[in-house]
Amino acid sequence: MNDQQAKREADRAQAHRDELTQRIAQAIRHDGTIEPLKGLHFNRASLPSECVHSVSIPAFCVIAQGSKEVLLGSDRACPNFHCLLSTPR
Repeated sequence: MNDQQAKREADRAQAHRDELTQRIAQAIRHDGTIEPLKGLHFNRASLPSECVHSVSIPAFCVIAQGSKEVLLGSDRACPNFHCLLSTPR
């Protein structure tokens, strides 16, 4: 892949991330959690939060924007805004 192709691909990926972020923002306009469809949960937090311990059983998780730290058992993952996290259900 040459520099021009890499730039085009990076621009396309950024456009996709921007569109995803915009679509989620349209679905959940304020901080909190909603379930627009049964089994589909959106969580939004505009400010950093303290460490929250919880257990959830997602089959598929998208980190659309910002940074998160996810603990899976004893494994620590720090996905960034373009990562997807998939777990068995």
